[in-house]
Amino acid sequence: MQTNHTPLPALAPPSSQTGEAILRTYDLTKQYSSRVAVKRLNLEVRRGEIVGFLGPNGVGKTTSIRMLLGLITPTSGRVELFGQDLATRRSSLLPRVGALVEAPALYLHLSGKENVRSLTFGLSASLVWVPLDNFGALLLNVLATLTHNNVWRITTAYLLGPLLNHLPDELLPHDVLGNFASFGAPPLVSVDTAHALSVIGAYALIFLALALGTTWKRDIQE
Repeated sequence: MQTNHTPLPALAPPSSQTGEAILRTYDLTKQYSSRVAVKRLNLEVRRGEIVGFLGPNGVGKTTSIRMLLGLITPTSGRVELFGQDLATRRSSLLPRVGALVEAPALYLHLSGKENVRSLTFGLSASLVWVPLDNFGALLLNVLATLTHNNVWRITTAYLLGPLLNHLPDELLPHDVLGNFASFGAPPLVSVDTAHALSVIGAYALIFLALALGTTWKRDIQE
């Protein structure tokens, strides 16, 4: 049986006349202890060119791409993006680059501080804040008992942790609520759903502002 195949259009060979150089590497090398992952990579990509890295696992493709994006520091050599040195102009160059390298994960080559900074600060802050709020509610209850001043109990109506603990009571039906155990201390005064949601929303905006602020500081200022 005879079949007809339409040939794919041939790609034009790379040419020095294609356009300006967008990416250049100079003897780019990455070594982990005694293992050399990438050795003296010299690469030039011009505007309009499409370049692919081909090879089996473990030959340094992903390592090279991570160095090109400044995600890991080369052992030696350097990278130029848009004609500028990546090591010294990273914060102004990377906003012009889009990249997705494998799956998002923690980078083992970064310190703990650098990994935390690479994650959304708002999530980290909220996860820490909730248990502190619950502990704070207990302390405020002790203060209210010792001082006979109800203002300490009223304060718990503005703490994120107790409000999140109280939210199931407001939103879930009573027959469903019986299947849920309390996660911590609720507010020590009565609060309604509107108040709880408005205060939780205010905390969300604060954490979002912190996340945007720290991202701006990392990616723009540094």
